[in-house]
Amino acid sequence: MAILCVYSPPSIRFDSAKLKYLIDNIPKPCIVMGDFNAHNVAFGCHSDNNRGRCLYNIIDEFDLCILNDGSPTTVPYPNRQASAIDLALVSSSIAHLCNWYVHDDSMGSYHLPTLLEINIQPSMYDRSPPDPEKYIYSRADWDEYYGISETCFSHLESINDSPINAYNHFIGILNDLRNKTIPKRKLGANTAIRKPVPWWNSKCSDCVAKSTNQH
Repeated sequence: MAILCVYSPPSIRFDSAKLKYLIDNIPKPCIVMGDFNAHNVAFGCHSDNNRGRCLYNIIDEFDLCILNDGSPTTVPYPNRQASAIDLALVSSSIAHLCNWYVHDDSMGSYHLPTLLEINIQPSMYDRSPPDPEKYIYSRADWDEYYGISETCFSHLESINDSPINAYNHFIGILNDLRNKTIPKRKLGANTAIRKPVPWWNSKCSDCVAKSTNQH
């Protein structure tokens, strides 16, 4: 799912081609929200303008649903009516899962806050099974750790190899030290495993791994 936040200033020409390009190239389903400064009765405005009609055609072209229910999203001022220029557009496949509403406290702004709730479960990503053993660092033999580490690391600078191989060798030494000097206990079958955050996936894991190798 992708979220696209939009602000289209009223004083600048509405670039429909750019908006269409952005919507076409983000993952689907998607959420498109923001201040479009576009007026259309379909949004809850009192009248249409060219920008509003153009935006409405884009919404139809990309099979988006308008979550706005006609409620104004701006605060009325003398000689200025309230309007619904802050829009929430979503892919039709998730529209039935969304709840949109306007908060009644502008907090001093010309715009009222709009809120969108999506009733979906976070997607789970592929992950290897948890390590059945856990190290007990409180019972580590640090004297032995220091003694072995002096010997192991004394030859590290003399290794003439690529940075990646040198890094892997260094990590191997640390793991070997840990296994020799720190006891372990097995995790029970009912040990709770923290659920991953909903925005983390395998691509994030790959990026972290690549970043670690580069540095």
